[in-house]
Amino acid sequence: MTTFPIEKISYDMYVPDIIEAYVNAGAIDKATELTKNLSSYYFEKLDYYLKQKPDIIASAGYEVQSAIQFTSQAADACKAGGKTEICG
Repeated sequence: MTTFPIEKISYDMYVPDIIEAYVNAGAIDKATELTKNLSSYYFEKLDYYLKQKPDIIASAGYEVQSAIQFTSQAADACKAGGKTEICG
């Protein structure tokens, strides 16, 4: 994360794996922070897409599904680390 900070590379499909690695390494605070930030990022995207007209939502299907999948993976990693309060 030092070499490729989120501010430079953004959230992608690998961030949930990084969260899981933090959990496995015992860095629960880092996993928790990254999960909260990832969730906020994707929830904002979902909020935007889901407020659009149905045809726009349909064309953004991949983005919507990806956002749901990535936040779910991050939540599962945090649950595994015992941080169920952020997993909702």
